[in-house]
Amino acid sequence: MDRALARVRSPQGEVVGSGFLVDSHHVVTCTHVVLRAAGRADHDTVGMGDAVAVDFPLAAPDVLLRAEAEVSHPLEDEGGGDITVLSLTGELPPGLDPPRLIVADDVWGHPFRAFGFPRRFDQGVWAAGVLRAPQGTGWVQMEGGASGYSVEAGFSGGAVWDDELAGVVGMTVAADARPDLRTAFLIPSATLMRAWPRLVERTLLPCPYRGLYPFRSSDTALFFGREDVTDRLVREALRRPLLAVAGPSGSGKSSVVFAGVVPRLGREPRWMSVSMRPAQASSPLFALAAALIPVLEPELGETERLSAANALVTVLRDGHLSDVVDRVLARAQLDHLLLVVDQMEELFAREQDEVQSFTRALLSAARSGQQPPGSRSLTILLTLRVDFLSNALQDPGLAEALEDSVITIGQMRQEQLRTVIEGPLPSGIRYEAGLVERILGDVGDGSGSAPPAQLPADHAQAAASSEPGRSSRGDDPTARANPCASDAGSEGNGGVEQAPAPDEPPVTTAEFQALADPDSAADLGEAADQDGGSRTDPDSENAPPAATVRSGFQLDPGQDVFAYVHGAWHPAIVASRDRRTVVVDYQLNPGPLGARRQRVTIDRVRLGEPGA
Repeated sequence: MDRALARVRSPQGEVVGSGFLVDSHHVVTCTHVVLRAAGRADHDTVGMGDAVAVDFPLAAPDVLLRAEAEVSHPLEDEGGGDITVLSLTGELPPGLDPPRLIVADDVWGHPFRAFGFPRRFDQGVWAAGVLRAPQGTGWVQMEGGASGYSVEAGFSGGAVWDDELAGVVGMTVAADARPDLRTAFLIPSATLMRAWPRLVERTLLPCPYRGLYPFRSSDTALFFGREDVTDRLVREALRRPLLAVAGPSGSGKSSVVFAGVVPRLGREPRWMSVSMRPAQASSPLFALAAALIPVLEPELGETERLSAANALVTVLRDGHLSDVVDRVLARAQLDHLLLVVDQMEELFAREQDEVQSFTRALLSAARSGQQPPGSRSLTILLTLRVDFLSNALQDPGLAEALEDSVITIGQMRQEQLRTVIEGPLPSGIRYEAGLVERILGDVGDGSGSAPPAQLPADHAQAAASSEPGRSSRGDDPTARANPCASDAGSEGNGGVEQAPAPDEPPVTTAEFQALADPDSAADLGEAADQDGGSRTDPDSENAPPAATVRSGFQLDPGQDVFAYVHGAWHPAIVASRDRRTVVVDYQLNPGPLGARRQRVTIDRVRLGEPGA
């Protein structure tokens, strides 16, 4: 997106807002940005041919271009409108590249980033946060993160990049001016497309593959290959108070629960669900309390919820989770609650007293829920890495409760992988002949492979086309139908085995295994030395934090990667790099107070498939 971001100036050179390149000679921005450049009121009308000055600060900051209004929709009294398409005149600088636009109906909770020019920051700053849902005007609400810059005046007209969908989902249009709020709004890509139909050529449906992101409840229509496990979990959840799904890292435990079990049980009469993770807050009990408060006291504001969660921790510690559940169900006028404790292994990194207080709270509610299935009010569903099952069984009470209640999930069989690859394709889209077999052949039996949903998204380059035998590449009009297509064909890219970037050393087997198993990270330095490289001594005072980036592409600033940091994979953005080091920003798992970002420096970069 960096090479498309535009800075809009008045004829006198004053920075008034943002815009972004949408094709070889057009920039989209807000109508009120163009009007402010002319010193006019926001609700005036832009005349065809009205001009502003535009440059591209992250790609060609020294080249100022004239841009004339070609299409303009004025800002409407009740919101809406406020879209202008500018035609660039003169020769454009090299290196500009319009991003793909994504049309998506549901972006709730997706992380976003945006670039803008608030007062005193004419060189621009980045803001990040999460997306919400459309409001009455059709604008989508954006919530800024707890720290960093917020979206404010000067961001209007800029592209909003959805990290999860990997594309531009809209254009920033307004921000709430109240100092206690970090809320802004975007015009979605579908509205931009209606305002200027030529954008259809640059607009894609969201890629139906989730890549390395876990599936959520809203992804149930795209979730394939685990129907048998889902059916069994649903049957057991209907008759047991406590249930666990265990499997190796990356096997899809969370996806089965959130895209399979939760939607299925949600269709049962008078069911609801709540989910939490032990590491989402300062203590596992506080994370549980923070998950319950929004359904227990839905009228509370954010600050009030924090105080209420603190009080609720004491109630839970005293063994009254079942009473809290009964109150939640009474308020919701429902009969049954599914409590999902995702990534239960996080619990065992805590102090022993925290582990015991949390398990006691769960077990007290599970024991009180051992009534006939029709009268029980609570089912607890855990997801647990299989290598932590022994930790869970060290607690006698938890071991007893899990007896006959653990369902295992392993790597997928070939027929399941085929369903994963072919099932999510939109109607009328198919893979090139033989490509599915190539992917399956590269994966083999799935042992030690990356999550299956990543394979079509990241490696089946130009995988689908709307006609048999036609690839979706270049200027082929069918390319728009394939949301996962790239500019490369399916041949010559190494299939599932993505080749390293040209200037990076190869990945050795020992290094790959060390990344897949954080406990073997001590072997990584020795493997690197055999490879002819060097590594900072991990015991040195100057050593960077333990983090390793894995990616199938050349690492450039602004590129999305996944960083393996402190025992988990995190979506990350390359901040800077040279031949020896790379700095990435990665997002910690969001908790009750929102997502946090942290910057780490890595002394060696390895490219290839994620191993965990």
